This record gives sequence, structure tokens and C-alpha cells, in this order.
Amino acid sequence: MTFYNYISAPTTTDWYMDPDVFVAHFKERWPHGQIRPVTDQCSKYFSHEWRLQISGHTIMGKFNKMQPGVVFCGCDLVDGAAFAAWFRSIIPIEQPLIFSDDGLDIDIELTPNITESEIITQVLK
Repeated sequence: MTFYNYISAPTTTDWYMDPDVFVAHFKERWPHGQIRPVTDQCSKYFSHEWRLQISGHTIMGKFNKMQPGVVFCGCDLVDGAAFAAWFRSIIPIEQPLIFSDDGLDIDIELTPNITESEIITQVLK
């Protein structure tokens, strides 16, 4: 069974991230990662999907264009925390974000400047 992780605003918001901005940040951070426009039925909600290698794991995900955020899978906690900390770093500090999973075992606030270690500590509480 595949478990999914989510990073999004905790409530409805007017904040918006242009998908091209996300793509530019992604390519800058992971130049060897693969990213492409979503062309299937999911394109109503997601603009881009990606694959990248972190610590030997292949992380796959999508950028949500309806309520800016991401969904991703294929990683362990350390790699998920690394991705979450990076995503938080490209979002305006005034925009609250949460990191959660589909089982709601994880549901933490991603504060500005949060580190991978801080995310891991909160998840393991």
C-alpha cells in the first residue's frame, strides 16, 4: 500500500503559487529530477508531476494548482522531512502550511525556517 504525504495551507486561503514558479524552484534544487506537466484526468487539479532521487529513494509527487501545495509518496521520514523543509522554504513566511499524511498520523505546522530535524522530532512525538 502506498502512503501519501501532503503539504498545503491549513485553511482556505487567497495565497497562490504559479505552477511555473514551483517548477523553477524544483529545477534549481533538483536539476536531475524529472518534472513534467500533468496531461491525464488529474490535470484539473494538478499542474505538474515529478520524480526525484533522495538518499536512494524515488519520490514521486504532484503540484496542486487548485489549492497550492503538494502531494508526494515513495520516501521515508527523513527524505519526506527534507522535501517538506525545502517546500516550506519557497513559500512566503506569512502563509501557514501543514504537513500531513493520508492516515492523519502526521499533522504538523511547517513554520518558516523549520528544519528537517524539527519536522522529524514533531512527527515522532
